[in-house]
Amino acid sequence: MQPNVSSEVSTEVGHVATVPANVPSAVEPAEKDASVATAVGDNVIIMVRFRPDTTVWEINGLPAHLDKQAWFNLLCKRAGDKFEARAGGRGYFRLTREQYEAIAARNPN
Repeated sequence: MQPNVSSEVSTEVGHVATVPANVPSAVEPAEKDASVATAVGDNVIIMVRFRPDTTVWEINGLPAHLDKQAWFNLLCKRAGDKFEARAGGRGYFRLTREQYEAIAARNPN
């Protein structure tokens, strides 16, 4: 039996198109480096995931001179009003590029 080399995709008008198997799907999530903050337009989004004991498990945008918990504490201190809590032990900071760079600087003012 030959492996399936294509898949069918429904289009908006209900037509079915055949897509070759070697073409990546638009719905597949791309691998992201968790150390890099996500830039959306002029904003920077720093995502945070917490352990059940409320310590930081993952956080992106981490400067080299800080550990994960210290980075989260600094963000809370300098931009706590920009944090949005999400379900499942997650949350994110939505900052402007200038705010992010000022907070991530080695000696923030």
